[in-house]
Amino acid sequence: MSVRNGAPYVREAVESILNQTMRDFEFVIVDDGSTDATRDIIKSYRDERIVLIERAHAGLADSLNAGISRARASLICRMDADDVSLPHRLETQLHCISHDPGVAVLGAGCTYTNKDGTPLGTQEVSCEHEPLLRNILNARAKGIILHPTVMMRKEAFCRAGGYRDRFAVCEDVDLWLRISELGRLRIISDRCLLYRMHGERVSVLHRRTQLLSGILARACYRARRKGLPDPAQVNDTEWQEFRACAHAILECGGVYMADEARIAMASGVAGRRGIRRYARLLGLLAADPSLWVSAVSKARWRRSLRQVTRLAEARTVKLSPPVDVCSDTM
Repeated sequence: MSVRNGAPYVREAVESILNQTMRDFEFVIVDDGSTDATRDIIKSYRDERIVLIERAHAGLADSLNAGISRARASLICRMDADDVSLPHRLETQLHCISHDPGVAVLGAGCTYTNKDGTPLGTQEVSCEHEPLLRNILNARAKGIILHPTVMMRKEAFCRAGGYRDRFAVCEDVDLWLRISELGRLRIISDRCLLYRMHGERVSVLHRRTQLLSGILARACYRARRKGLPDPAQVNDTEWQEFRACAHAILECGGVYMADEARIAMASGVAGRRGIRRYARLLGLLAADPSLWVSAVSKARWRRSLRQVTRLAEARTVKLSPPVDVCSDTM
């Protein structure tokens, strides 16, 4: 678990792991330069299973790589500092992945909650590798791997190269796609996590970055599947140029605008059901006709993905030496 300024929720997250029905584990926590009470809260626990790594702020991808490099187990279970693992989580996922040696990444179901822990809905989807990979590539809202529900094999993680900070806010999607080339992905329907939805989540605060990084991750995957060099294996200047071109494609294609309209519509009808929901929706559209763009948001996204993929395939790239994220020098 990586955490930065997670004081409001980190105690509940930590205790949900310490109180698992499966007791034999180590809990590696990376404090990514917190400036609030997070570090003191973690240090207040006298549990020998906790391994605290204190470091200057470096970002989620780098912190997770450092934590997994330190971890001794062959299986890694991800946790976010604002979520809650249900007591049976480790036991359930360990049983499933131990009986399916071809699985490299195992996701699970969850209950969505608001910031106070009130249930909002559930995800209970069982999905095997091929349909799951299609869901990821098409950015489908259901049947995808939620990052904090994951248990994965450390060997596959290291062979894939770990998290890459070039795909900030979408480093998990990039990792799943690279691991999918080495082993199988799978989701079990068992609900193992309370997934907290609130306005301070990184994916909410940096929505445009997430959209851009997601497009880039999928474009790089498509290039690799055609036998081309990975467009992300270039120097920083070349990567920033590629990223800027992709950003322009999303901007001109109306992807950001459509996503913002979709979120506005979803917020406007939240909590309403049946006829009341449709009445509210019609009212929103009448008041702001620009919200109609959300109806074609997926078409805009797919068109932009095709354009960024062609851009990735057309670029002349010079591969950099691969990085072993699990080396002792990290």
